[in-house]
Order: sequence, then C-alpha cells, then structure tokens
Amino acid sequence: MKIVKYIIFFFLLNSSVYSQTIINAERLIDGVDSTIYAISLSYNGTKGNSNTNQLDISSLFILLRKKNEFKLFGGYNLLSESGKTILKGGYIHLRHNYRV
Repeated sequence: MKIVKYIIFFFLLNSSVYSQTIINAERLIDGVDSTIYAISLSYNGTKGNSNTNQLDISSLFILLRKKNEFKLFGGYNLLSESGKTILKGGYIHLRHNYRV
C-alpha cells in the first residue's frame, strides 16, 4: 500500500511541474490613444536533392481609442518541395474591446 501512495505522489508531483500561467494581456495596455502596426516576413529555402521553400507572413494592426480597442491579427504560411505545395494555410483574427 505504501508503494502505491509513493507512485501516486510521484505522478501528482510530475504533472504539476509542467503547468502554464495565463496572463490577461488586455490589462497591460494603458489606454492611451495610439495606432500600432507590424508585419513580419520570413523565408527559408534550401537547394540540393530536393528544393524546399518556406514562406511565413504575419501582420498586426491595433487601433486604441479612449473606450474602444480594435485588433486585427493575420498570418499566412506556405511550404513547398520541388514546386509541389505541402502546406498552405492562414488565419485572420479580429477583436473589439469596449471599456465601460
């Protein structure tokens, strides 16, 4: 019975080590009127036995006003090998926050 308690304690201890904390990033913005934008481009290509191309594009647009916040995030990625598309995907996320 003692060994079972030690095994249960060991698994509980190990499972709690890999935990995460969620931060409310909305509260970190100070509310000053501003506009923020950013774009990120990344390309990685290799030539050899097989030619691979990887393209990643990310964009961000944030409009902060006294009581409104508009946020637009987007991204696109492409992975191809010898002219054949292996992976192609993207996303767009629009968020609006209103402060009372």
